[in-house]
Amino acid sequence: MRFLTALGLLLTGCIYLDPINQRPSITIDQLSSGLIHRGDQVMFMADYDDPEGGGGSFAWSAFVCADESDARHDVGCDADPFYTRPVDTAQLTVPLTLASGGPTQALRLVLEARDDRGAFAQTRLVLPVIDAPPTLELRKSARSYTIGTPIDVFARYGDADDGPAKVDLVWEVFTPNTQPAFSFTDLAVPQDPADPTHVTAGKTLVPQGIGEWSVRVTARDALGAIPPQAIAITVAADQPPCLVEWQPIVPPAGETLPVTEPTLFQVPVVADDLDVYPPVPGDPVLGTTTFAWSIKPPGAPVHQVLVGATGNSVDFDPSAFTPGDIVELRVEIFDRVHLTLPCADDLATCSVGAQPSCMQRQTWRVEVR
Repeated sequence: MRFLTALGLLLTGCIYLDPINQRPSITIDQLSSGLIHRGDQVMFMADYDDPEGGGGSFAWSAFVCADESDARHDVGCDADPFYTRPVDTAQLTVPLTLASGGPTQALRLVLEARDDRGAFAQTRLVLPVIDAPPTLELRKSARSYTIGTPIDVFARYGDADDGPAKVDLVWEVFTPNTQPAFSFTDLAVPQDPADPTHVTAGKTLVPQGIGEWSVRVTARDALGAIPPQAIAITVAADQPPCLVEWQPIVPPAGETLPVTEPTLFQVPVVADDLDVYPPVPGDPVLGTTTFAWSIKPPGAPVHQVLVGATGNSVDFDPSAFTPGDIVELRVEIFDRVHLTLPCADDLATCSVGAQPSCMQRQTWRVEVR
């Protein structure tokens, strides 16, 4: 009788069987576009699908790794995640370095999902992390690009992810074909408080030969170097000094300057690459023009040096001569090269350079009255 009852229940179809819970599918969508750099803020979303149409819960874990290829095999990554959240959208900042201190070069994301009935799914995503290379700007500064003159070269550099403190500079000097000697020394440059993300380094080049010089700088961070940058420097020979102003005026050729009372003859201004007048006090580069005065009294065959007259002026007293005397007073100027003037004594002016307007000699023809 009991057998017949059980058989009857089976035939009526009243037994309930619970359907199998299918596993959800899960993928990771990158919401932030473009390449990922160290220090970037990036967003990822869980793309979730449950065949039964139910909801789900999520768990993110993010790791930084030393190499993209190794990271795909779970090698070379930090043991502990730097980011964990139970959210559907992850927003994170990529660390600059691994726990070991090495630079981040890959990002490994692990996303887990469970549906309402406990079915589990997991997916992973490995992405390369790009290093921001150093930035570099070069400039030069000098009072004169002349042989023997200090030339300052400045390198302003930074690094968007590592900061300037982790950037190394390599300096190189390339000389003209004659390979002249030079010095190349450090130049202290104070930090600009308004620009803490950059540092400026300096070098002072003192070339001892003319021609085309070049200073090349390479900036390198932990992951490599940017292409080197170079700055060209054309070094010229020291040019002779030029008389710019003189007093009193010089009369036209063949004319004389009448003088009746003591008169100051002077050169107020001399232009030169390095040895100027008036001098510039405290300047470590500039020197001062050298002056040489001479006189040709009546009857003298040539000009005679005025001993002790080495300044930019001399006093002429006509009372030392007879009225009607013709006296020539002359000044010649020299810089540190001290070139010998090639002009004959009877020439009133002289120029050793390519420009006749740049004179190193001036002569006054004075008539005593």
